[in-house]
Amino acid sequence: MSTLRRLDVLDEVWAYTVEEYKLDLLAHTFAMRVGVPGNDEYPSHLIEMEGVLSFNYSGESTDEWDYVELTSIEAERLSANGETRWKVGGEWWNATFEVICECLLIDGHEVHD
Repeated sequence: MSTLRRLDVLDEVWAYTVEEYKLDLLAHTFAMRVGVPGNDEYPSHLIEMEGVLSFNYSGESTDEWDYVELTSIEAERLSANGETRWKVGGEWWNATFEVICECLLIDGHEVHD
């Protein structure tokens, strides 16, 4: 799958449910599996960020959430001093998140520039 098609997956998963997620502080990773529960027509996707350099979350209380919707997500390649970084950002309902990482994988495939 080409880089462009891998990034297109991010457009497809808008409004998917976050089925599971893991922020591993020791390994510097963040991963989300997103899908449409009870609907086999739409496949789940695994979005992984490795070499997490920053993780920002901004939002109000999640007390009333029954589940988490990935309202939007996008990724932007950043370069500085010959090093590639990714900025992955989006929304879970009305809360926002942004992750800066060294490596972005979608469904187990590394996204290259």
